[in-house]
Amino acid sequence: MPAKKSAKKSAKKVVATKKVAKKAKPAKKASTKSISSEKSATKASVKSLLKGAALSAAIRAGEIPWRPAPKKVAAKKAAAKVARASGGAELPIDQKQARRVTRWMMDHYGPKLRKACAGTSFSPELLCAIVCQETAYFWLPLLDKLEKTAEFKDKSPELADLILARCVLDASGDFPGTSRSAFPKNTAAFRAKYGADFTNLLIGEANKTRALRNFGPKDWVYKGYSLFQYDLQSVLEDESFFRERKWYDFEACLGKCMGELKQKFKATGELWEAVRAYNGAGASARQYRDNVRTFFAWTTDEISKMPPAAVIVARAAAVPKSKPQLDRAGLAKKLEEFKIDRATYPLVVVGIRGYYKDTMGKPGVNDRGIYDDAIFIDSDVTFASFNGNTDPSKFRPGSGFGTNKGIAKLKSGICYYAHKLDFHGSKVFGPYRAICQRNGKVTVQRDAKDGTSYEETGMFGINIHKGSYNGTSSEGCQTLHPDQWDGFIAMAMDLAKRYYGAKWDKQTIPYILIES
Repeated sequence: MPAKKSAKKSAKKVVATKKVAKKAKPAKKASTKSISSEKSATKASVKSLLKGAALSAAIRAGEIPWRPAPKKVAAKKAAAKVARASGGAELPIDQKQARRVTRWMMDHYGPKLRKACAGTSFSPELLCAIVCQETAYFWLPLLDKLEKTAEFKDKSPELADLILARCVLDASGDFPGTSRSAFPKNTAAFRAKYGADFTNLLIGEANKTRALRNFGPKDWVYKGYSLFQYDLQSVLEDESFFRERKWYDFEACLGKCMGELKQKFKATGELWEAVRAYNGAGASARQYRDNVRTFFAWTTDEISKMPPAAVIVARAAAVPKSKPQLDRAGLAKKLEEFKIDRATYPLVVVGIRGYYKDTMGKPGVNDRGIYDDAIFIDSDVTFASFNGNTDPSKFRPGSGFGTNKGIAKLKSGICYYAHKLDFHGSKVFGPYRAICQRNGKVTVQRDAKDGTSYEETGMFGINIHKGSYNGTSSEGCQTLHPDQWDGFIAMAMDLAKRYYGAKWDKQTIPYILIES
């Protein structure tokens, strides 16, 4: 932060100025110098423009990166407000919050953190501390609020996906009163280099985050992505990360963070110097390092109180190492019993429940919450297989057909008149093209309280859509692993347009579900 004149010195100057004013008009030179000094301070720091509540709100909203509260006498009032908002005079969150963040991180990503740190100078404790510093001040209040809502209650994997997706922060360069030296200095600079489509994609992601905070849309490209805040300046050598929205995938984000830390450690030769260099240089980076060191003591203590690593199970949904190997001829044999008129229905989607039941999860059991099923696209010109899920993500027994009914599992068989290409609503991804139950009823089997199931037929929104990395994201829908979704839906849309022309998004696409 640029140095400011002390209150004492400023007071003396005011008194001196008043004495001169009794004899003559104020000197223009002194006035010009004062204005010049004020302009210099304004340009140098956002905190000379954003004061008190405005600064606190901008930080908590993720509009500008968190920075240490100002210490100068003239800024004591603003510092106090920032301190109250962030949980400490120099820390963005307090100890209790840091421990909460640590438990959440280890509960969802513990095994991945340990695996990434194995054989390095880094640890899960350090990575949790970095998240405490980088983004927890933004997402932890959202997590605490949303997990109590009906939409996300008992849906921890889906909420984790939302947190990952919405860690799109830092509007510096566009937010009023801020500046940025690294590329892109602002949205205009990004648009000039990368064009409208890429720019609008990132603006859209930023506005999804703003909407979650009940803010209106802005035409701003934000600069920080992921729990670890991978800076947009990296787009110059790592364009695909941002174009393909890889910050939605925790492992991709973790890989970027670890790569940077390793590089800085190699350059500095010391752990805490590497942490400092991870943030940058100067006083701000040293404060960053000291904050992470403080968090590290708390995260280390909290993890020591948790179950052994072997007991902690990652929430990430398991996925096979390869796509289903069944070929077109093999699938055709399985479809013979349905006697489908392929002239009328040249495009079909097929699911095979329990395809990997002997090689994933409990042997011989069709598990829930993992991608142990197979989904195929079949036509006379294209055939492709995908890792998918045809079950609800969990068991939820119930009774009847009201609010206490059991969770749905699509009954196997052929759904001739139910599905078409439409928009699936998603809190995480926003509305996107999927294959949706819009044209007709389907029959589901609901979990009963006695361990059996009972049937119900109707319009339940049993769609074929994108799953998540932290779970299969299903209350009866058919889902595909997110890494394979784009390929699946692009192929389905291309074939629909090929066969049905202008009516491609109105034509029914049969879905056949087969028990393995």
